[in-house]
Amino acid sequence: MGWRRALAGLLAVLGCSDSGTGPNPEAIPNVYYATTLTLTENGQTIDALEEGTTIDLVLNQDSTTMGSFFVPASLSEDTAYTVSLAGTWRSRGNSVTLVHDADTFLRDISLKFDGKHLNSTYNADGLVIHLTLSVNPNQPRPASR
Repeated sequence: MGWRRALAGLLAVLGCSDSGTGPNPEAIPNVYYATTLTLTENGQTIDALEEGTTIDLVLNQDSTTMGSFFVPASLSEDTAYTVSLAGTWRSRGNSVTLVHDADTFLRDISLKFDGKHLNSTYNADGLVIHLTLSVNPNQPRPASR
């Protein structure tokens, strides 16, 4: 019986270990901007970035966020708006979640970090949202505090 417990403990530790082959989570804090944002419903796809939507997001080293999400009038019932993405972020492995006051789909999704991008595909009652946030090469990484 003792060897089974020991084996189970070893497998639990091995299952949680970092293989070293995935992206470095320490690289997650960075300056990002949306490079893909498509909305697909009933077989029709809208490229929200071509319509004028922008998402700029800073994930700081201290787990705070800054940024903005702009939605043009053509995608928001004839009223353009910008919301703040100020809040916090957290990660578990390569999965990133955002917490902010603004009521955006970004609060409802998990973003997967691949080393240079945060990606998500989200299905909201038949509306499929595909988002890619890419590291902005024109902005320096946030400094450690």
